Amino acid sequence: MKHILCIACLCLTFTTRDNAGAGTRFAEELIADGYGYAFGIAAADLDADGDLDLTSGDTDNGDFYWFENNGKGKFQKHVVKQGEPGWFERHAVGDMNGDKLPDIVVVKNLDGHLVWFEHGGQPTDSDNWKRPPISNELMMSSSSI
Repeated sequence: MKHILCIACLCLTFTTRDNAGAGTRFAEELIADGYGYAFGIAAADLDADGDLDLTSGDTDNGDFYWFENNGKGKFQKHVVKQGEPGWFERHAVGDMNGDKLPDIVVVKNLDGHLVWFEHGGQPTDSDNWKRPPISNELMMSSSSI
C-alpha cells in the first residue's frame, strides 16, 4: 500500500490506494486541534526516516510545530518555536544552507519578517532549531510606493 497525504489547511485526509484493484479509500485523521488560527502547512521528511512529516504554525498563539509521521499516518507534535508574537503564516521547507537537512522558512506577517528555522540535526529538540533572520524589511510603507 502506498500512503499519500492530501493537505488543505489543517483539515487533512490520509489516502490509501489499494493496488489490488479495490480502488481508493479515504479516511480523515485529526492530526492537531486547539489552534487559535492555522495558516499554512507543508510536507517534508524532517527526520530522514523516509516518510513525510508536516509543519504548521498557530498564528494566534505564536507557535510553530512539526508533526512526526510514524510511517503509518499517525503523527506526534514537536515544537520548533513557541510563544513568539508576530503571526507565523506562509512557510516552505527546504535545505537553505546546503547541509542536506530540511530547514523551514516562515513569514511573520504582523512584523514583516522572513524567518529561517535552521535544522540543527535533532528535529525533536526545539533547542536545535536555530533562528537566523533573513529579513526584517518585508513591509512597504506608503511613502516607498
